[in-house]
Amino acid sequence: MPLCLALLLGFLAVRTGCSYEPPLVTWTDLSPEKDATTYVNSIPIGNGGLAANVFVDNKNEQDPIMGLLISDQRAWKFQVLNASTDTVLIDIGDPPIRIVAYVDANHDILVVNISSPTKVSATATAELPRPSPSKKKPDFDCVTYDISADFYVSHANDGIIGWAHWNNGTNFVDQTLKQLNLISAASSFMDRPKDRSTVAIWRFSEPVSGVSEGVVRTKAPVHRHTFTSFISVVTIEEGSVSEAIADAEAILNTYAVGPAWERHVAWWRGFWSKSWINISGPNAPLVNEKYALHRYIQATQTRQPLPLKFNGMLFTAQREDPDFRQWGGLNWWQNVRLPYYNMLVAGDFSMQQTLFESYMNTLTGAVAKTTLYYPDMKGPVAFRDEYVHPLIGQTRRFGTTPRTDGITTTSNKTKDIEVMKANLPLMDAVVNFFSQWRTHRDSRGKMVLFPTQSIETWQCPGYKDMVAGTNCSMNDHPTISGLLAVVTRLVKLPSDITQPEQRARWKKLLSILPTVPTTKSKNGGTKLAPCEVCTPTPTNVENADLYAVHPYRYITSKSSEELLSMGRITFSERRFTSDEGWNQNVMDAVLLGLAKEAQSMVVSRAKYPSAKGYRFSVFAPHLQDYPPWADQYAVMNNALTYMLLQPMDDENEGILLFPAWPSWPCHWDVSFKLWGPASTTIRGSLVAGKVTELRVDPEHRLTAVTVRPCQ
Repeated sequence: MPLCLALLLGFLAVRTGCSYEPPLVTWTDLSPEKDATTYVNSIPIGNGGLAANVFVDNKNEQDPIMGLLISDQRAWKFQVLNASTDTVLIDIGDPPIRIVAYVDANHDILVVNISSPTKVSATATAELPRPSPSKKKPDFDCVTYDISADFYVSHANDGIIGWAHWNNGTNFVDQTLKQLNLISAASSFMDRPKDRSTVAIWRFSEPVSGVSEGVVRTKAPVHRHTFTSFISVVTIEEGSVSEAIADAEAILNTYAVGPAWERHVAWWRGFWSKSWINISGPNAPLVNEKYALHRYIQATQTRQPLPLKFNGMLFTAQREDPDFRQWGGLNWWQNVRLPYYNMLVAGDFSMQQTLFESYMNTLTGAVAKTTLYYPDMKGPVAFRDEYVHPLIGQTRRFGTTPRTDGITTTSNKTKDIEVMKANLPLMDAVVNFFSQWRTHRDSRGKMVLFPTQSIETWQCPGYKDMVAGTNCSMNDHPTISGLLAVVTRLVKLPSDITQPEQRARWKKLLSILPTVPTTKSKNGGTKLAPCEVCTPTPTNVENADLYAVHPYRYITSKSSEELLSMGRITFSERRFTSDEGWNQNVMDAVLLGLAKEAQSMVVSRAKYPSAKGYRFSVFAPHLQDYPPWADQYAVMNNALTYMLLQPMDDENEGILLFPAWPSWPCHWDVSFKLWGPASTTIRGSLVAGKVTELRVDPEHRLTAVTVRPCQ
């Protein structure tokens, strides 16, 4: 049976009319379902909070079924329901029945249009992922959790069907607080999953009959050329599930598809007009496609109040059960951060704000926890550990300095002082924690960071008798370089949004920070070290000695020759050379101006196949985490944008163009539109190694742009 399945990025049959046209993904047949479920042929759509895998179930070749696997970002780790943004077109049969599905970019509604040159009947079936209650004990957890069952919502007289999930008073947060000895501070922690309800309601434009639990069909073959169905999705965290049902029905009652479609098209036109990269040359089509599709994937998931889920995102179709993904519900900063760097250069600033807001929402609990664990600390103090606390043997403080660095970088990029003001309480509390965390000083009066660990590679797992170099590390590189970068930027903030007392604390901390650790290189020179004193054996594959390059940009292409040389020597002698998934080697290479190495690694990433059981090209394979995985192509996109544009991090908010772009001949031409510091947009073209177009907006920012020759 002939079938055409196409993803039109943004909207069906209406191209953007912009200088850049996003790629179409067109499949003219179905991949076999060997070693996979029916979701192997799924295509993702989403509106930034709601998402769906749209697929064709071809198990019955005479009567294939179009299906939607719906998920809701606000349901967090409970893979429940959703709608989505972009448009999938499916042609089935001869003459073809055409099905078009998209999620409204501005409303939590999934629209499915069915058109046929002949009469057509339709049956809709909603399948419950969790038809009965169950219990689950996640890996690395000592608690078994109750999982409530999904249930149907039906109104025979109204011709609608629906389905819902209610967490029914889950005790996940209470159990976690007990494990962490934080019951006394429970009032400071929001219990968001406790009564969370997610509801989907499905309504049809034609009269239907035979409404039963989860099934509805048209009364008679439809004569119209097109008929439409709408699925509204609502998630609430307070109130009863009946309120969520009422809200979902109300959305459908007021939805006007015509005007909504025009606004939907306008949103996606604005998205694709905001920025682009279009390369020509060897392997360029593959890199172009994966860059654009991964930017699209990010947009479908990052406009709602929770960050992108790195291990599976919203598209985990090939899973053991509805609530499974390897590494569970934790969203470690080390992994979740990676998609958000390229958003800066792409101009997708609003998608970053949801990340910052999600962490700001944890500040009250973090302050309460820190005050309880460290009662002698003064002022607002906060740290965020993602495991257990120091009283039961852990010394990690994950994600604090890089998250603060991300906020300061975004504020500098956009010149949005409101972003800085809104997030300054979090940044100040984090930095204030570090200023009091380790009180020992060396002979020079510098802070001694001990016990500590250097990422997950040079660990200090909490022995009773910790000895630097034996079972623990001292003065770790990431913490030192991170604090140097962050506090230096805080000190430079305008005095009208900071207090004298804050600035005095920050300057004092800068004065006592140890220098970034170094060691001897193979040729007797100096290179960066992962820690001043490390544990004897690495336990992971992170190059902690290059964190001064990425994420903190303490050493980059704009640095002095001495620092840049030290960074490049460190890179050439790095312990771990693999570059896939969350490995940072390609970003380090490009930030150090190593164009050929960076290009080679970008192309290698782009050549990775889809994950087993998936067909969509940017559904990345398992690698270190769980498919479809966010980090593989997020890192590639970060590197590609850095190849074209890097901030100089100076007083003039300067911009380096082509700091690591491969030379002509044999390499790449490029046209692009990207965003630099101070809300500066740069549109340019490079052909045969020569700049043929350069437009800077606002024009006065042209003086801040330095064009580097290709390498």
